[in-house]
Amino acid sequence: MLTHLARWALVGAGTAGCGSWGADAHVIGSSCGRRPSAAIHDVQGHGGESPLVEQTVTVEGVVTGVVGNPGQAAGFYLQAETPDADPLTSEGLFVVWSRDLVAPAPGRRVSVRGRVGEVAGITQLHAVELIHECGSASLEPTPLGVQPLEPGGRWESMWVSANETWTLVDTSRLLEHGETTAVTGGRLFAAGHELGVLPAVEAERRWIIQGEWLLPRAGLEQRDQSARLRLGARVHALDGIVQLEPGEQRLLATQPVAWRWDAPAPLPMLGGALRVAALNLDNYFVSLGALGASSEAELSRQRSKIVAALVGLDADILALTELENREQASLKHLISALNEQLGPEHQYAWSTTTPPATSPLRAALVFRPSRVAPVREAWFDGSPSFRRPPLFQTFERNGSSFTLGVVHFKSKRCGLEPEVIGPGGCGADIRLAEATELVRLTQNLPLAATPSRVLLLGDFNTDPLEPPLSEIRRSGFIALLDALPNEDRYSYVFQGRASLLDHAFATPELAGDIQGAAIWHINADEPEFRSYRLSNPPGEFQPDALRSSDHDPILIDLRL
Repeated sequence: MLTHLARWALVGAGTAGCGSWGADAHVIGSSCGRRPSAAIHDVQGHGGESPLVEQTVTVEGVVTGVVGNPGQAAGFYLQAETPDADPLTSEGLFVVWSRDLVAPAPGRRVSVRGRVGEVAGITQLHAVELIHECGSASLEPTPLGVQPLEPGGRWESMWVSANETWTLVDTSRLLEHGETTAVTGGRLFAAGHELGVLPAVEAERRWIIQGEWLLPRAGLEQRDQSARLRLGARVHALDGIVQLEPGEQRLLATQPVAWRWDAPAPLPMLGGALRVAALNLDNYFVSLGALGASSEAELSRQRSKIVAALVGLDADILALTELENREQASLKHLISALNEQLGPEHQYAWSTTTPPATSPLRAALVFRPSRVAPVREAWFDGSPSFRRPPLFQTFERNGSSFTLGVVHFKSKRCGLEPEVIGPGGCGADIRLAEATELVRLTQNLPLAATPSRVLLLGDFNTDPLEPPLSEIRRSGFIALLDALPNEDRYSYVFQGRASLLDHAFATPELAGDIQGAAIWHINADEPEFRSYRLSNPPGEFQPDALRSSDHDPILIDLRL
């Protein structure tokens, strides 16, 4: 597999000089115009392995792309100027070439003599003995209608133009491997989402796009370049060279991809008199080097981004998860910085209730005393069913009250111990038990609470169609995000699949007061290199709300 493409040249770029090509490959007189000993389609053959493997042949074609990077394959792609009539054979071929030597430029016709080989199912020409330039040539990419492609077929190493509408769905491997993932037919959704697709169909739609053009570059346009890599960005055609392996389709981009992207929409004003918002803080730890920031500098950057997000939410009550469970230390560290950005009427307070020491993570509820009044202290439920104890508090406004619960179910991530992984990911049985206990708990709230008027918010780590949420719905709770358009209902993206892991549920008695619900897409779509980490490329960090966490915040507006 060809990866880490750090040096590409464009078709039609400048020419390379003629003459000696090094000790192992050199001009022995011109072979241009002579009949080559083999056509490229003869070298490729039908199906899998080349029929000429281990034979030395001379081929002629037009260079379509050059690639090379230390530690990886280096070479150039060659394509026949005039294809044959056989639709089953490829006209493209990869030529292995030393990265220490100047390769012929794209758009040049060359004659090459070397030995035919097969590496990872890709036919190539290596041990090059002779290479000679034969002038320039005009070659256009072959139109490719996106379809399932098999290795060893007519598209191997071909320069193509895939004229489909593509959607960018994954950038997590961009910095390390120089690759992104794009699909046709719109976003990919997790299997537990209403729009989830079958694995076989997903594999047909998913292509890995590779090339230097994808990497963020420093300079005046860096922020715009990075913004184009926001998930959900679209482009109507992709030009590149096809690489195929079993179960994997790759396109090596031969020019910059002009992704069109939409900036996160401003927070909708839903008309409610009281705004409640929930956000997973992605491990906000004041203990450095644990699960969150690794240094004071990173913690400062993390705090600045989260504060920007919370200011933008402008909520009267904040339901927060993934703070460090160190009494009030992490909460005080964050909210004190937030209050410094706000006027006296908009500042926050919080309950001093201490959570059980059963998890390194804790939930928190903060509120504006100018907008709502807490009814007694908040409390955590200590049931052993919960990996992270949920937090409850009753609030009153205008003579009306409701009880708010902050939920954080077990993660779908797998631990070190072997376990059976079902469709819902690791820990599905634990999340179902947590949901069952949560329903029981809300039906038996303490006398200080408002049992019939309950709002549940937080990170349930569960997609809408999975059993834990079905259990909550069956108990009578109403899912408040169901009113959103299908394709807008996601709050997290993992391996290219969008999930709705963060939810809001209300009892029927409270649902009538709900004015609206929304998801603010400021995090899940953003490339990871826009986060607070110091290891990210220079110039990418901004003290804004974008990529302040890995989850998108959700917000609910009520009129009490």
